[in-house]
Amino acid sequence: MAALQYLERKYQRWARGGRVFSDIEVHTRRKAGGKRADGLLAYRPWIGGTRVVSMEAKSYNTLRAIRPRLNIWQFLGNCARAGFIICVLSGAFFTFYRFEDTYWQFAIPINTLVIGALLYGALTRNHYGHLTVDMIRQLTQYPANFRWLAVSRDSLGSLSQEKRTALLKICRHQGVGLLSVNGSGYVEEVVKARKKSKWFGDFLSVYAREAGIRKELR
Repeated sequence: MAALQYLERKYQRWARGGRVFSDIEVHTRRKAGGKRADGLLAYRPWIGGTRVVSMEAKSYNTLRAIRPRLNIWQFLGNCARAGFIICVLSGAFFTFYRFEDTYWQFAIPINTLVIGALLYGALTRNHYGHLTVDMIRQLTQYPANFRWLAVSRDSLGSLSQEKRTALLKICRHQGVGLLSVNGSGYVEEVVKARKKSKWFGDFLSVYAREAGIRKELR
C-alpha cells in the first residue's frame, strides 16, 4: 500500500534507530470495540514515549458520499472553551477575588461563561470546526497520535468544489491528515496531520498486538 509505505518513510526520520512497526489491518482490543485499522504504524522517538499512527483508506464511492454534519460533542466543547476564554478576557473570572458576597463571586463568572458560550455557538454554528464526516468519525475508532485518511487522486478530483473544500477544512480543524495517491503510487500530503497527545500512557495500549509491537520496537 503506497500510502502506508509513504508514512513509514516519513516517520522513520523521527524514530529511534529508524525502527518503525508498520502493518495493515491491525485490530483494537475487544474492549475498545475490536475495530480494524487499514494501516497502523508505531515508533519510539528519541524523546518521549511510543508514538502511534493510524490510517484509513477510502474508496471512490465512500468519498463521493461525503455529507458534513454537526458533531454535537465537539460543538459543545468548542462553545465551552470559547465561553471560558471570554470569561477570562472580560475580567469576569477574577470577580471571584473582588467580591465578598458568595453569590456574586460565582454568579458573574458563570453567567459570563454561559452567555459567551451561547453567543459563540450562535455566531459560529455553521463553522467547519464544529462539523465532521463519517470517514473521520470512523477514523476516531483507531486512537493514535497522528491520524491519516488516504484517497486516490482521481476520487479527490471528482468531488465537487463544495465537497472538496468541506473535506479539507474539516480535516484541518480535526487535525486529520489527508493523503492523495495517484495511479503510479505517488503520494501527496494534501493536509498535514496534527499531533494528538494522551495524558497517561500511550495509544498503543488500545491495540490487540501491543505486546508484539513493543517487542519489535525494542
